[in-house]
Amino acid sequence: MTEADEPYMLEYEIYKNADGIYVQHEVYADGAALSKHFNLTAEGQADFAAATDLINLVALGDPPADWFDTHQIPRSAAHSKFRSVAR
Repeated sequence: MTEADEPYMLEYEIYKNADGIYVQHEVYADGAALSKHFNLTAEGQADFAAATDLINLVALGDPPADWFDTHQIPRSAAHSKFRSVAR
């Protein structure tokens, strides 16, 4: 699978700090795109989960209500937009 297969994924970045800890940042077109990505990559998600220790997950915006239960993600990970400034 390549980026061309998921045009609804608007941004994808991976950062690594000096301690070898990775941070992955993804931006999707909307909540439906997020669910589509998780369904399309389910097998890889399982492999990733088995090979890593997830320290923190933050969901910015409002994912579909069933997304948390479907993917066993705590609702405390969600942060709805509070304020925005564009210049």
